[in-house]
Amino acid sequence: MKQLTSHEIATDIKWLGVLNKVHNVGDYQFVEYKEKDFNNNKITDRLLYTSYYKGESLSRSYDSLEACMVGTIAIVKEGPNSRAGEYFMRMINSEKK
Repeated sequence: MKQLTSHEIATDIKWLGVLNKVHNVGDYQFVEYKEKDFNNNKITDRLLYTSYYKGESLSRSYDSLEACMVGTIAIVKEGPNSRAGEYFMRMINSEKK
């Protein structure tokens, strides 16, 4: 199981924003970061999430930790074109109403 250090992740996502927190779960790393506004090159208060699996970035960003976890697992199990995570999030969100 390869995991990146917080420093390695902070360096890797520097163009996206500033690292806030890393959640390690087995082979998965779920990364919380503060988004960079590319229009004025400043860091915003908006939190976004991205992920790594066995030390490799999956090159996706999500609006919530839950969506990040579900989307990441779907991509790892079904491949990069998987929509299962998106459909799952729609399903559970519609049940809340």
